[in-house]
Amino acid sequence: MSRKFIFSIIFAASVILLLIYLLLDTGKRRVEITVNTGIENKVDDIFIAGSEEYLGNWDAGSVKLSRINDSTHRILFETQQGKEIQFKFTRGKWENEACLGDNTIPQNYSIIINADTSLEFHIFCWKNDEQKIFPATITGEIRHLKDFSFGKLAPRDVLVWLPPGYEEDTSRAYPVLYMHDAQNAFNEATSTFGIEWAIDESLDSLIRTGIVQPIIVVGIYNSSARREEYGDGEKGREYMENVVNILKPYIDKNFQTRRESNYTLTGGASQGGLIAFRLYWEFPSVFGGALCAAPSIKVAGIDYLSYVKNSHRKGEKGKLYFSLGGRGIDHLLKDGTLKLIHELKNRGYRAGHDFQYYYNSEDDHGEAVWARTFPAAIKFLLEDLK
Repeated sequence: MSRKFIFSIIFAASVILLLIYLLLDTGKRRVEITVNTGIENKVDDIFIAGSEEYLGNWDAGSVKLSRINDSTHRILFETQQGKEIQFKFTRGKWENEACLGDNTIPQNYSIIINADTSLEFHIFCWKNDEQKIFPATITGEIRHLKDFSFGKLAPRDVLVWLPPGYEEDTSRAYPVLYMHDAQNAFNEATSTFGIEWAIDESLDSLIRTGIVQPIIVVGIYNSSARREEYGDGEKGREYMENVVNILKPYIDKNFQTRRESNYTLTGGASQGGLIAFRLYWEFPSVFGGALCAAPSIKVAGIDYLSYVKNSHRKGEKGKLYFSLGGRGIDHLLKDGTLKLIHELKNRGYRAGHDFQYYYNSEDDHGEAVWARTFPAAIKFLLEDLK
């Protein structure tokens, strides 16, 4: 047989297999949700209440997770591709819904399912329960700006972490890192899933050992409009303008800061990683670098990649740090992130110099991973600053 004939057979077989796949694909996607309570906070039953019939239509006690062991509960279900689901966890009644480590009630968890997805949640206390409140875990000095005015957007708390030696040297000016989702940055008691980035512990150690220079961290709490404020639309633009025109001038006026763009960094994860990159890209005279952990560049209705392809960032390249895992939500974010990096490389960005990309196929989407990668990220972003 000729090569042409063999190739024709292989091509025809491939087309047939593709057609069979398309005919058999129902558009359903598998979702696995795991809840971990920790052995010291074990409970007998955990329920999920959400926006769909298979999630109980917000009935607090109709859909029970399977108990895997004393601290792990799990549920498996299928849903239509592209479907947005919202949900919370309870112990069977709304009077006993899951709360954060500081005993506050979280917003609805929300996710758009575009592929088979595995999610893991850590719950440490329940409303009206005598479970222990997760202890505050803060290292160093933090100034708390409560209900900071944020223009027409909702007021929000702002935390300012000061490096070791800040009070002793009043003549020194410091670089500044503006972090989004501040609830998760410093303190397990306020973090969404009881796990923090541990930025305070990491920087305290890195600074005291001389690995990085001292830096101020400004943590901005998110609001109930997080999805829109950290998105690629006009609400995101308004959020960024408030950071640039309201918050940063206040910080520069009241703290010992270096005000140049290359000494002003921003960072975040997921949509927080997107808004960090937006600040870097759209405000080059203000922000000279960004830490983008598992950024939502092109996923679930967000397409900032197209904006980047059709726009130009003026000024110096600065520094960018990207990180991704291969599990959970991260595998949905990989394509957009890699295409963004490809676009940056086409514009002359050099790996290891202008940007750094870290990937670990075993990493999941969560604060434990971002806490582990933070030291390498901040070291890269600060290494060329004098």
